[in-house]
Amino acid sequence: MSNRKTGGAEGGSGEGGGGGLGALLRARARERARGHPLLRSGYAYVERPNATLLRVIPEGASVLDVGCGGGLNLAALVSGGRHGAGLEIDEGAAERGRRRGLTIYSGDVRDGAVREKIFAEQGMFDVVLFADVLEHFESPEEIISSSLPLLAAGGKIVISIPNVAVWYQRLALAFGQWNYDETGILDRTHLRFFTKKSFRWWLETQRLRPLRWSVTPSLVASVGRFLRPLAKERGDGMEEAFRGPFRFYSKWIEPAEYRICSVWPSLLAFQLVVVAERQD
Repeated sequence: MSNRKTGGAEGGSGEGGGGGLGALLRARARERARGHPLLRSGYAYVERPNATLLRVIPEGASVLDVGCGGGLNLAALVSGGRHGAGLEIDEGAAERGRRRGLTIYSGDVRDGAVREKIFAEQGMFDVVLFADVLEHFESPEEIISSSLPLLAAGGKIVISIPNVAVWYQRLALAFGQWNYDETGILDRTHLRFFTKKSFRWWLETQRLRPLRWSVTPSLVASVGRFLRPLAKERGDGMEEAFRGPFRFYSKWIEPAEYRICSVWPSLLAFQLVVVAERQD
């Protein structure tokens, strides 16, 4: 139950294997020559930590990251003063997280034995996080309801979900394009699609009251697919593959991009992020 993010290094060129446009074009050529690498590995997605989660999850909170993938979001939360554990259905991805020193349980949150093991070792959590997970299930309500026994009284549910109505997807649809890909909003494993309006309605059907809405920005994310082949060869995530450029983006570009996209989230958000509570 991952958010389908992390890819392992394949025939990697490494950080020192050349950079810039030439390296990217060579990586794309290798990808085309051997077939899409994401099709040939069990869990092959390129992750990047979602900075918005650091804004909406308070320091000191205990977090259960359901579908944590390779653990980059959980690692960022832990290094930022939170604590907790992850749950991942893909064993290869879970092992990547464990190599980062994280507590990652293997299994499905719908499995009562898995929940009992987590509760016995971790207790209840202040926050249950679903970062780009629910859209991969025909019945995301089952994932939510199965996780609630692990949420402490007064705890919060945090959900990040792709915005299918983001500007570039609307533009593509206007030209008759609805093409599935290996990652992104039209990931071929996505079974459910949401706009902000339909997601709000869905939350109401699950008796979840939104307390805070936020976004992850879409302007740079829209070109992320072009960086994916080179990132895939270099490491598990964008931060690891492009350390210098990623730090520059995170410090100087993303904050401005976040403010711009927050003005009109239904159009400009790449992901919709909501903090919600149960309505008893």
